[in-house]
Amino acid sequence: MTLIVNQPEFGRRVRDIRRARGLSQADLSSETVSASYISLVESGRRSPSARAVKAIAAQLGVPLDELTAPAPPPAPTRLRLVGRLVSARAHQLAGDWVRARDELQLALAQADADPDAVEARWEVRWELAACHAHLEERDAALAVLDRLLDDPLTDAAPLLRARVLDQCARALRRADRPAEAARRAEQAVAALAEADAPVAASTEVLANLVMAHLEADDEQRAEERAEELSSALSDPGDDLPAHPRVNALWALAGVHYLAARPDRALELLDRADALLGSDDEIRLRTRLVRARALAAIAAGRSEDASLLVGQLSAVVALLGSPAERTVQAALEALAVLSRGGEGPTAEATSAIAPDTPGLAPVEQAWITVVRARAHRAAGRAAEAEADYRAAADHYERTGAYRSAMRVWRELSADGKPAGPEAVPLALFLP
Repeated sequence: MTLIVNQPEFGRRVRDIRRARGLSQADLSSETVSASYISLVESGRRSPSARAVKAIAAQLGVPLDELTAPAPPPAPTRLRLVGRLVSARAHQLAGDWVRARDELQLALAQADADPDAVEARWEVRWELAACHAHLEERDAALAVLDRLLDDPLTDAAPLLRARVLDQCARALRRADRPAEAARRAEQAVAALAEADAPVAASTEVLANLVMAHLEADDEQRAEERAEELSSALSDPGDDLPAHPRVNALWALAGVHYLAARPDRALELLDRADALLGSDDEIRLRTRLVRARALAAIAAGRSEDASLLVGQLSAVVALLGSPAERTVQAALEALAVLSRGGEGPTAEATSAIAPDTPGLAPVEQAWITVVRARAHRAAGRAAEAEADYRAAADHYERTGAYRSAMRVWRELSADGKPAGPEAVPLALFLP
């Protein structure tokens, strides 16, 4: 008789019986199946062979039928839950993330009321965290991800745990909490070491870790992890998909940019740009063009910088938020200043508004420095000095004391930047 195994139902039954008997995955391991294999089976990511099924049943001390009998048909409430999940995904594809979020919140309420909806509840929370992140509802995204970290499904599968920890790190980076982001990203890399992770997943998680260390101002750890990332990037050859490769190149470019090697950073970013397709998300392409422009300015390639800044201008004017338009105004002024001469016009300088809502404190400080330079280039010494002092105060209040010292030195050096351009990495990295 042919043995039929229905996943993920089989894995769920194995996990439930194992936990009910107080056994670990290691307790179920044998010469036939390892603990990591049990983890893959329980999470539904591996369909076991007939030999493995018999070994698992023997270790649990249950008849085969108890593990392999067909699952009962889903209850009507379960069907409604799945329907809401499908509807939410359709809204996401249509770009209506608010309706997707609302649909998922209703689905989560249904899942919480059904103690058997274990897998569906996990999927709903995962999708809901993505919606909150897309809508920049950072605290809500982190709250949902924290619940996922506590979920037994996450705990049972190292690869799932790595995915959740990686998303936690990304959410913490967006929330301007770099030290916590780096800690979560390190945990994600450690979880991947326990799992048989695909190369693409390992590369993306490692790239996120490098960026987290950069933003946490831990250049040494960033450099160390960047060496690992470079090795991972060169190993798979052409097998690595475009997006993980783009993120890896971008992270490596950030290391070179921060180390005052802008030419090498620009080379890596140009390679990343060549990998993006025409159908890729426009905001991702916009951020990449901005990073290339910043690297070109730092490398003294003013013509390339002006061309890239010009490409950004129309997109940001049409689709950018007020904060993004302010960043664009500062970038345009920086490109003009890098060419020398009289500097930006008074009208262009007035568009540089550091108090625009939505800007992080370090972004406000950098934008204020750019405006100070524009004032100084136009001969407005009093306005320039006021902006330099305000920028230094911004940096000091965020704990960025080295950046504050750079501003004070620039103020006393007739407007000549003191060393490489200190652009906030949040504006440079994805």
